[in-house]
Amino acid sequence: MSVRFEIPEWLIATDSAPPAASGIDPHRVEDLVNRFIAAKQEALFTAPDAYYRTTGADAVDGATAILDRLNELKSATLDAAGDDGTRLALGPRLAAHLDDASDGIDRHVAAQREVFNRRTLAERQRLIQRAAGLEPDNHDKLAGLAEAHAGAARELARMNGEPEAAAMDAARSAIWRIAERSATGATPPQDRAAGSGSPNSREGDRPYKFADDLKNYCIGRCSDLILMQPFSKRPATFDQCMAHCEGLAYFHQIQPFIPFPGSGK
Repeated sequence: MSVRFEIPEWLIATDSAPPAASGIDPHRVEDLVNRFIAAKQEALFTAPDAYYRTTGADAVDGATAILDRLNELKSATLDAAGDDGTRLALGPRLAAHLDDASDGIDRHVAAQREVFNRRTLAERQRLIQRAAGLEPDNHDKLAGLAEAHAGAARELARMNGEPEAAAMDAARSAIWRIAERSATGATPPQDRAAGSGSPNSREGDRPYKFADDLKNYCIGRCSDLILMQPFSKRPATFDQCMAHCEGLAYFHQIQPFIPFPGSGK
């Protein structure tokens, strides 16, 4: 004997929409969600002090403050709901948007933490280089500065995925080179040019000694700059170094004095 099949009531299509929760205006809920989204976008993206405009240490240190701000915004939006039923419907919606914002903030912090670390290492190297120039005759201190400079270069190389040993050797050499320039009075080209009438006015047996000094300064200055570059992108020859320097202000200042091959100087 066969059993008659009956379609469950929940499978039968009806023309009537499901009843709305008693006392809750769905359009009011959507309006409050829209207001929260707009305020969240302003806080994160468009305001003059928007969080995603911050970089480095400001971004890392500011993560807690922006999360607190968004949570306060959520609480204010729930308070504006006016009744428990609307708040009950609104809560999960706001929580989802807050979770999404939190994920974005975490990604921004991770990216800007690396920016902060790189800036810190670069600043440390700048201070070490400055110290080498200020005390060029203190060889014991210079040895320590060279190792400190190499340590910072090793960390930068690790972050760049570059060979650490080569970066450390270049960093050590840079410190001794800076000290040597400082000890011999190799001042920046613009300072030397200001105190001399022309390249030919210096030590007549070598009419282009000034130009040679400028060229050497450029090479050294360029070497200091390219230490910040990933190892694979550093210039390897004088011509590449000059190409790297093009567009920099100091290069244009000294370019007329540099005897390029075939220039007649």
